[in-house]
Amino acid sequence: MEQKAQALLERARYGHLSTTDENGYPYTIGVNILFLDGSFYFHCATAGEKLENIKRDPKVCINVDEMFEIKSEGVIEPCKVGVRYESVVARGRAYIVEDEGRRMELLNEIVRKFTPQLADVPIPPEAAKRTSLVEIVVDSFAYKEHG
Repeated sequence: MEQKAQALLERARYGHLSTTDENGYPYTIGVNILFLDGSFYFHCATAGEKLENIKRDPKVCINVDEMFEIKSEGVIEPCKVGVRYESVVARGRAYIVEDEGRRMELLNEIVRKFTPQLADVPIPPEAAKRTSLVEIVVDSFAYKEHG
C-alpha cells in the first residue's frame, strides 16, 4: 500500500461504509473507523440494518477521504476552482468479530484512538455486551490524491 494511503487511513476517524440491502440497493452509512494491520474495524449496536446486510452479504466498500482546501484564489471561472484532497476506496468482506478476547482488544484500540484520555479506564462488561465489533478484511485498495 502506498505510504500516503497508509497515513490517511491511520489518521482517519470516519469513513462511509456501503453494504447491499435485502432488495439489492446500496446502503451507505458513516462509521468511526480504526485501521489496524491492513484491516478496518468499527463498533456498532448489536442490531441494525448494516449488520443485517453484512450477515446476508459480507461484500462491502468503504470510502475514507480528507479535503484540505478549495483552491479558488484568483480564479475567475467557476469551473476552474480546484480541490485538494486524498481518498481511499477499499473493497472487502466484513465479519462480526466473535472471539471475546479479540473483541475487547479491538474495543480498547478504538478507545485509545478516539478518547486516549480514557485508555486506562476499563470498558464495563455490560457495555461491551451491547456492542458489536466488525472487521473488514480488504481485498483491494484504490488511493487517489488531487491538488
